[in-house]
Amino acid sequence: MRLLMQSVMIGGFLLAGCGTPAGNQNTNDNQIDDGADVVLDENFEQEMLSASTTGTTEGTVCAGFYPETPNHTLMVASGANMAVGVSNDEGTALLWVLCGQSNFCGEQAGNLNEVSRFWNTGDCEIYVGTAQQDETIEYTIEFTVQ
Repeated sequence: MRLLMQSVMIGGFLLAGCGTPAGNQNTNDNQIDDGADVVLDENFEQEMLSASTTGTTEGTVCAGFYPETPNHTLMVASGANMAVGVSNDEGTALLWVLCGQSNFCGEQAGNLNEVSRFWNTGDCEIYVGTAQQDETIEYTIEFTVQ
């Protein structure tokens, strides 16, 4: 299978996808099929992406099941207060963010699971999980500077 890399600059975020099967690329730049790297810099305000995930491994830090590799990587070039939230229609999308040695579990509010904090310069791995093992869900992830 041939993979295509996606790379899009939106509002100061560089979204560099982890690859999608050739022919399955979305034409809407705000829709990323697979994981994306996100760069937070001084120009960023807000972005929303849609993707899917399958929870395979039971979380040891946050409740739920998460993929073995991160769905997204947040690269903070300029520290800022920002909310990272995941949601889906069923309210079953879970969020775990790993920044160095620090772990942050999303807090549930209706269909939204969110981590809101000051993000220091550095890289963070974002895992989107599920309530049930081997469950696959569609989700929306939103990054909003506060």
